[in-house]
Amino acid sequence: MPKNKGFSLVELIVVIALMAVLVGVLAPVLVRYVEKARQGTDIQNLDSVVDSLEAYFAYIDMTGGGTPVTVTVTLGSVLQSSGMPSGVDPEQELVEMGIISAKGDILPLKGNKWDATGTGNTTVPSVVYNITAHQKIYTGESEYYKANAAGTSIDAK
Repeated sequence: MPKNKGFSLVELIVVIALMAVLVGVLAPVLVRYVEKARQGTDIQNLDSVVDSLEAYFAYIDMTGGGTPVTVTVTLGSVLQSSGMPSGVDPEQELVEMGIISAKGDILPLKGNKWDATGTGNTTVPSVVYNITAHQKIYTGESEYYKANAAGTSIDAK
């Protein structure tokens, strides 16, 4: 009786075919999990920027006056503020903290698919922070996340 050591060509082809089928089935699922994780990172980065702004404005003790003082944070964009008193520059403070680049860009967007409608109208996560009222209003939507009706956070769908 001959002693066969190893696998036949047919056995190897069957194993490779099974592996190809498994990869074909699992790849789309893994891609979805990666995108959901990236979008979750975007939301955490947005929260970090807003927490830094809250700490900054608490430190300089800005209390309410007549007009609302707001800061709009949109990932991958330049910080927008309105109603700031002279001498108050949240952007410069965030640059010193390392949250914003020297050219004013906030943390880059990690998720690629912030478009829940499929129409190409991106709804990138953003928050408007009203300093005088200590209120945050979130917006943004994707296949996995959506700002809640009250605008107090961006939650999983």
